[in-house]
Amino acid sequence: MYESFFGLQEAPFSISPDPRFFFLSSQHKEALAKCQYAVRQRMGLAVIYGDVGTGKTTIARRLFQSFSDLAEYKTAMIISPSLRTENALLREIMKEFGVQTKRSFADSRSAFQAFLSQRFAEKKTVVLMIDEAQTIKNPNFELIRALLNFETDKQKLLNIILLGQTELARKLDVRPELKSRVTIFGALSSLSRDDTEKMIRFRFQVAG
Repeated sequence: MYESFFGLQEAPFSISPDPRFFFLSSQHKEALAKCQYAVRQRMGLAVIYGDVGTGKTTIARRLFQSFSDLAEYKTAMIISPSLRTENALLREIMKEFGVQTKRSFADSRSAFQAFLSQRFAEKKTVVLMIDEAQTIKNPNFELIRALLNFETDKQKLLNIILLGQTELARKLDVRPELKSRVTIFGALSSLSRDDTEKMIRFRFQVAG
């Protein structure tokens, strides 16, 4: 009803994370730039965290789209990775990349490493994004650490971006063996009053 009153073509506010309506504040631009730099440099592990509603999922979609549009990247995204075992998560990751899984966990790991090595030989950068990463079960943090060990003498074969709520940062604090692998940390917070006003204006413009 208010769309017609204000002369809008569609509702400017919705619970769906439509990337067209995503307002890039300075902190969001910084988080995007950090992750893109980490991937381009094959730095391994990047982490973005923040409270509910600070834009993590939309950033994930922006990053996924930006890499997927380029031929030199092979990208996959896992959402809500609450699988309990290392084998289950590895199989899900391989499925997203289109890699055939094997009967045993060890054979699946070997097959995935071979896939990464082949993409590296083709000069492709492989990116795994995990949204809602605070739901990762304890054993699977070890899987992530193990996957980061797939590397050449100079570069990582797999780049991982974890995006999650603040709980993710707390989980990493008690896992120094994994936290020490993080090359990029980005924390998102609530918008300032000035950015909130800019966001409202931006959404009305997009809505027509």
